[in-house]
Amino acid sequence: MCRLAARTGPSAPLSSLLYDPPRSLEVLAYDPREQQSGHVNVDGTGVAWFDDADPAPLSYRSIQPPWSDPNLPVLSRRLTSTVILAAVRSTTPGLPQGPSFVHPFTSGGLAGTHNGWIADFRATVARPLMAELSDRAFAELPGPSDTAVLFGLAADAHRGGASVLEAAEEATARTAKACRSLGVTATLTLVLADRTGVAAVNAAVDRPANSLYVATDPDGAHLLASEPLDPALDWRPVAEGTRAHLTPTSLEIHP
Repeated sequence: MCRLAARTGPSAPLSSLLYDPPRSLEVLAYDPREQQSGHVNVDGTGVAWFDDADPAPLSYRSIQPPWSDPNLPVLSRRLTSTVILAAVRSTTPGLPQGPSFVHPFTSGGLAGTHNGWIADFRATVARPLMAELSDRAFAELPGPSDTAVLFGLAADAHRGGASVLEAAEEATARTAKACRSLGVTATLTLVLADRTGVAAVNAAVDRPANSLYVATDPDGAHLLASEPLDPALDWRPVAEGTRAHLTPTSLEIHP
């Protein structure tokens, strides 16, 4: 499992998710309270954000936990954006490790991260799902991991003209369908971002979905996170089977 967070709204530093809140991703890396499996998230730190120069996201990924990275604490307080997506990773046993597998992944104008796992991924749904990828998405795979394939499906949909929310819905639905057809258990909390905003789908197959919350802070920024980052805010759960869509000016939850 992993812990993730996203922010849309007035331009803010990357540290607004990674280091600044009382329960920032740095804290959730070593002290998660609502994690279904695993105890810490110290196998990598990643963040994606957008600027006005190009629709493609910028990203920074490291195999270090947030407190061990020699560069990110300083950089994250100087780099700002209106759309930010970040994660700390807990590697699923049996799946690849290394900087190429740290979320968020990026492709074209899309960034994405996945909190969850697909049981026996390589032995069950990996081949049928990889067969659904376009040649470009297949070529971009860093390796056969559940998150990489799930993101590849989303990137294909986004390149085909789907909105960030539609891409999240399509990738999650296709993956869940494959899991159900083979009787495979999965948790599929998928969060995508493009320069327009952030979309999340919280889904699961034959087990409870992961925790996911949204909130709006006093500055008008919209937040999404695996666990509340600031206990002083009014966090609303994004239940299983529910979608959330955050833009710099709005926050919507869709059943």
